[in-house]
Amino acid sequence: TLFRSNYEFIINTGDIVHNGCKKEQWNNFLEIIKPICKNNNLDCNESEKYLDSKYFPVPGNHDKTDSCEENYFEVFPFLNNKHNYSFSKENAYFIFLDSTVKVTDKNTLDWLENELKNSQEKDFVFVSFHYPPYSSGRHEDNELVKQNWVPLFEDYNVDIVFNGHNHYYARSKINDITYIIAGGGGAKLYEPETKKHTVFATKKNHYVKAIVSKENVFFTVIDSKGETLEEFNISN
Repeated sequence: TLFRSNYEFIINTGDIVHNGCKKEQWNNFLEIIKPICKNNNLDCNESEKYLDSKYFPVPGNHDKTDSCEENYFEVFPFLNNKHNYSFSKENAYFIFLDSTVKVTDKNTLDWLENELKNSQEKDFVFVSFHYPPYSSGRHEDNELVKQNWVPLFEDYNVDIVFNGHNHYYARSKINDITYIIAGGGGAKLYEPETKKHTVFATKKNHYVKAIVSKENVFFTVIDSKGETLEEFNISN
């Protein structure tokens, strides 16, 4: 159904390939993603070798920006070798972070806080990165992210945090922030657990569709058969 749906852009929560040091895996990814871009009129595959800026990634640990980042940035040249980036679109602000490197780095923290300050005039703030600060099992909470980034999210009223790493879908709500683990893109699935912060979780391949209006963001979680797993709203 991802091939048939209509999107303005796509976000990937990381672990795009199994081993980011192997160029043939990136080539395979490009072949897989081309029809999705084409069928949604995104024009995000301008060549056989890279994606344009309608497909917004964050790196996962398997993508290996800590050891062979050149392959990642070759596929996404619009990033200009930046591990962290942002953009605004209408009434929403989007922040993308590399949680596999420099979580506690002062430059990263200063950059993040400045971006969050810039986001305050928007109705909704989305943040995306790989390692979840609040897990629903298997790979547990990432404590570095929880200790260094989450306080900033709470201080600046972030609305939605997207994560990957765990191969399932899970939604949590902590201190008025919705945390979504969208890790069911194709790898072997994990069995989620019900933690105290878990609102809903399921072991299924999926993607998350978000429709942003002035008043709210309407989310639909859709499995690989096109069936709806859950729907929910976030209001400003």
